[in-house]
Amino acid sequence: MTNILELKNISKTFPGVRALDNVSVEFEAGTIHAIVGENGAGKSTLMKVIYGVYKMDSGEIFYENKPVKIDKPSKAIDLGISIIYQETSLFNNLSIAANIVVGNEPRRRSLLNWRESRKMATKILKELDFEVPVDEVVSNLSVTQQQLVEIGRAISRRCRILIMDEPTATLTEKEVEKLFKIMRKLADNGSTVVFISHRISEVMEISDAITVMKDGKVVGTEETKKIKLADIVKMMIGIELKDYFPPKTKQDDKEVILQVKNLGRDDKVFNNISFDLFKGEILGIVALEGQGQHEIARAIFGLESYDFGEIIINGKSIKPTPSRAIGSGIVYISDDRKKEGLLLQRDLRENITLSTLDERKTFGFIKFKEERNKIKTAIDMLNIKALSISQVVFFLSGGNQQKTLIARSFITSPFIMIADEPTKGIDVGSKVEIYNFLRDCANKSMGILLLSRDLMELLGLCDRLLVVYKGTIVNEFSGDEATEEKCMAAAIGTLKG
Repeated sequence: MTNILELKNISKTFPGVRALDNVSVEFEAGTIHAIVGENGAGKSTLMKVIYGVYKMDSGEIFYENKPVKIDKPSKAIDLGISIIYQETSLFNNLSIAANIVVGNEPRRRSLLNWRESRKMATKILKELDFEVPVDEVVSNLSVTQQQLVEIGRAISRRCRILIMDEPTATLTEKEVEKLFKIMRKLADNGSTVVFISHRISEVMEISDAITVMKDGKVVGTEETKKIKLADIVKMMIGIELKDYFPPKTKQDDKEVILQVKNLGRDDKVFNNISFDLFKGEILGIVALEGQGQHEIARAIFGLESYDFGEIIINGKSIKPTPSRAIGSGIVYISDDRKKEGLLLQRDLRENITLSTLDERKTFGFIKFKEERNKIKTAIDMLNIKALSISQVVFFLSGGNQQKTLIARSFITSPFIMIADEPTKGIDVGSKVEIYNFLRDCANKSMGILLLSRDLMELLGLCDRLLVVYKGTIVNEFSGDEATEEKCMAAAIGTLKG
């Protein structure tokens, strides 16, 4: 294959930060090329240089072996380069057809030809196996459907290089599978897909080549089939895969702190759920998407209803609501930090202390010294990186936002934590820090119920695993006996305990 794009010695400096340091990468036509690295590694900055959002300080860009100057997005579009950011850039009040042809509208005598626009959009959607009418307003679409519209727009512009920045962060497993099929189809048709993701397992599955970045530099580029997961992890964060997860601790005294007995709903979303959570253990739930696992976790915290069954905390039966659960020593870390977790426009101090404000008031006045001490303890434990406690959370990296959400739960001094996808959409380095934090909490006698779509994460962290299939627990494994093969067989219903 031949290179369609080559970057040579690209450098970019912002005030006080060298974001890119002599970066050189080659992209072959008709391939899926992944870029991985921690937050701050330079991935997004590099993509914005390619797309003309940022002007490089030095270096060269070659497109089809010819030097080019890309100093604004319109130049990139003219060359056939498109980008899809994690947050979509569609016109939500316009139709699918209007969004697909925008900037490239068919015209007739200088007037927009809407009939031809609809025809063009319909043809493109057919290529993408997208069956929604082209007149549908974009605001009515799911995240996946909106991404397909953006891909359709790129196709309408005769895109030859499609950059996708964290496109799977909010997608279900089935949606990821569909997106990967489309990415592969684009590559098979000669386009180059540049794929940025924190999910290394997905990168290994879909990419043809992988470039690892760290601290604004390229650590290395290799064909995916020639590189192992352990190599990628070491290149990204400088540790061996065996050190990726903290060591598990043997539990001699198994004290039950949470009992769930015959929990169920009339609609069968979950049914006859029974298990114990022990003091000091991390108990994982393995399930494919949509098997009722999230509803079970939320019901225990009082965010979802249940019609029968019992929840017992330290021997006392409760009917949980969120406030009652918190009062009983339970915290819940939502899998959607933006919608259910954080106050993005508020600062770090407010976000961390929100749930314990009443504890630090005397006659209506906040005890700021006590508050600062609590905040400092939480920030140090989770290694939250921020300019100060007054920094608005919106401007923190995804990993630091997630750690802020966990810090808020930690300062309530819980003894039971329900962690629903606690490492969703964050970089590998932040994941390792959260893994160590969770294990440290378990070592200090907290019981943790962990949900994750990352099976490697569950196997690496958990002392015990429950497998949920069609809303019921079908198997249980100790951390020592659990394997990927056993868990997956149980998760698809072919292995039952």
